[in-house]
Amino acid sequence: MSNVSNTANPGWALFDLDQTLVPWDLQVCFCNFVLRREGWRRVLLIPFFLLLPLAKLLGSEVMKRIFMGFAWGMEREKLIAWGEEFARSVHSELIYPEVFAEVERHRREGRTLILVSASPELYVRTIGEKLGFDHVYGTVVTVGEQLAWFPPFPLGNNKKENKVKRLREELGLEGVLPNSEGYSDSPADLPMLAMCEKSVAIHPEGAFAQRAQEEGWRILTPEKPWRNRTQFAIVCLQMMLGLHRP
Repeated sequence: MSNVSNTANPGWALFDLDQTLVPWDLQVCFCNFVLRREGWRRVLLIPFFLLLPLAKLLGSEVMKRIFMGFAWGMEREKLIAWGEEFARSVHSELIYPEVFAEVERHRREGRTLILVSASPELYVRTIGEKLGFDHVYGTVVTVGEQLAWFPPFPLGNNKKENKVKRLREELGLEGVLPNSEGYSDSPADLPMLAMCEKSVAIHPEGAFAQRAQEEGWRILTPEKPWRNRTQFAIVCLQMMLGLHRP
């Protein structure tokens, strides 16, 4: 499949992953997965916590590369194997049933399913394949024999406009896709949603919720595994320290 001009294509469905198909940020979940197996790696997150007050200045890509320091020095084979094991647990335990029902509906109607995530392709690809997506794109991380500290992202952080750029370069997609629907929880995905005739917002908040209301988007609010933002923050911190038991 190379271009939207293919009239035989009955449509497209584009999905974000973190807090759209699953309730959590999977980078934090994967950190918890790794630290529960190798707890000594907690010390490798000290630079991340020290630089956290500068997060807005440094930007999401830099902070993500620093955060991946928890896996510094891990052999490539182990990192890939753990990524696949983690992906299997996500597939079996974390997916929002209501949002996955949308994936299944689009599959029945013959649309091309595309998963586009800012999380590392290391495990995103396996998650997408298990969920039956036709194309899966995440942040590409360069991994040599061992993962370097501050690992390179050769295609950049797969977020915001980079998602659209990736779809254009990989699949030749341009403009508004015919018979298409996009799903996201975040205003960061507005460029991706602009490619779709219809949009669906997952638990939208603030300006994103206002945009969804003004545009007449469908809104899905599957049950969250936390009661409020405080509990969400506490669980995320537990995950970053490898202390959360799923």
